[in-house]
Amino acid sequence: MNKNRFQILITVLSLFIFLLVVSVSAFLWISYQRTIVIASPSPQPSPLSAINLPTPTPDPLAAFGLLLLGYGGSGHDGGSLTDTIMLAWINPKIKNVHLISIPRDVWVTLPITDQSGEPLSEKINAVYAIGNDLNQYPYRPPEYSATGAGGQLVMKIVQDITGLPVKYFIALDFKGFEKAIDQLGGIDVALRTGFDDPFYPIAGKENDTCEHTEDDIAALTATLSGEKLDQMFPCRYEHLYFDAGQHHLDGETALKFVRSRHSSQAGSDFARAERQQLVLQTIKQKVLSLRIIPKIIPLINQLSYHLQTNIDASTISQYSSELNDLNSFQIQTLVLSEQNVLQASRNNRGQYVLLPKSESSWQEVHTFLKTNIKDK
Repeated sequence: MNKNRFQILITVLSLFIFLLVVSVSAFLWISYQRTIVIASPSPQPSPLSAINLPTPTPDPLAAFGLLLLGYGGSGHDGGSLTDTIMLAWINPKIKNVHLISIPRDVWVTLPITDQSGEPLSEKINAVYAIGNDLNQYPYRPPEYSATGAGGQLVMKIVQDITGLPVKYFIALDFKGFEKAIDQLGGIDVALRTGFDDPFYPIAGKENDTCEHTEDDIAALTATLSGEKLDQMFPCRYEHLYFDAGQHHLDGETALKFVRSRHSSQAGSDFARAERQQLVLQTIKQKVLSLRIIPKIIPLINQLSYHLQTNIDASTISQYSSELNDLNSFQIQTLVLSEQNVLQASRNNRGQYVLLPKSESSWQEVHTFLKTNIKDK
């Protein structure tokens, strides 16, 4: 090959590589933009700047809170209710992550009022939906009035409960969770004890009559409730069973594994929280063990329609360099429960709810977490 032809070939190859990089970058950016929700309130000026004192330089390795939310999404009954509420407290300095699970039945007061000016109180699993519904709940401060306010509102409530500053949120619907697991080739989990759930809901069959007449249904709902009523509509449910030992889970099965809540052995919200934490740790190990680069483009493309977050591209770039050795991070788990800082109660509608043991304050929860989280 003569010199001129060689130079032409090099030029063409270089141009091809450049166009490929630009195309991939553009694809990733467009896909990523579909997920972003700019909902952070405008920062308030520092009181130090008013008297011309230098503003302290932020510590790039300071610990921060990342709120993880899982919700049903379209096609699910109560699709905007968060089934999973977990705070990841990440400390880059000591390479440690605490996963703090918050039960969905925790009763909270929101900075949103009704028409009479009374503050709204609800279970925490409804806060994301309330925050995003700007039409039904219009009486709110400006910082919770933008698109994506649901994430900002849950961040505020979780910060009140835990006493830990929550900086970011990621909300992923069930379909996105399934697709992410499948894109990773499934995950492997090990169960110490098995459990079964005879009443796992089948999506789309929530209102199936199971061949009952309208009169039958009226009579049943007037006399039965809870699992006894569920038993009268078997076509709405499937029977799950996981025995002890190792399981390989695809996306659909992994979702059932973390959502199951009607098992006599492991049906409590606290047992569910432990399974959710197990799956997160397993995903972390799977991601680190894979050659993940070839999967990034299809993964982003799959998730972009199912995910909302307030993390922008520059923040991802910053943390990707600071958290470059994720394999060395230790993960520890905590579940807020009746065994430590919560107590069962009933709200004014007679619903089962969870309150802090001190009833009027989350201070005991703050103290519990400070005692159990080692930041040094």
